[in-house]
Amino acid sequence: MRHHWRNWELALPALVSGLALATVAGFVGGWAWWFDLFSHFRVHYAAAATILMAAALWRRRWTAAVAAALLVVNAAVVVPMFPGVAAAAAPRDLGPRLKVLTLNLQYENRDFAAVARLIRSENPDIIFLSEMAAHWRDLIRGMAGTYPYQIDAHQH
Repeated sequence: MRHHWRNWELALPALVSGLALATVAGFVGGWAWWFDLFSHFRVHYAAAATILMAAALWRRRWTAAVAAALLVVNAAVVVPMFPGVAAAAAPRDLGPRLKVLTLNLQYENRDFAAVARLIRSENPDIIFLSEMAAHWRDLIRGMAGTYPYQIDAHQH
């Protein structure tokens, strides 16, 4: 039985170190695309840090402090995304806002009325349309009164 605990005590620092590497990798996605893959598992990292911290506290190991720090870092990224948390923490007076609508028209799409309704209902300040085929140009040019500044990437 003594040998079993020795293996766990060797594994605990390795697991905490691996979790630290995964946590850091999630923040450096700008360096390489594959680092960004680590940013998708913050909830899992926080759960793992909680379990490792509890195990380290139970065995009275220094790795408990590192696991606690990893828990705080990962929770700080995740908790604001929970419903209601961001709304409660957001300042009330944000000043002027800019509303942007991005829409993929899907090259072969011809549902002009639906797109026009969406634009009218959303009333954005800026519209970015991707996959805009030539048959959309008349509709977009017809909005020049509301959106006088238009750039058509196909004409440049």
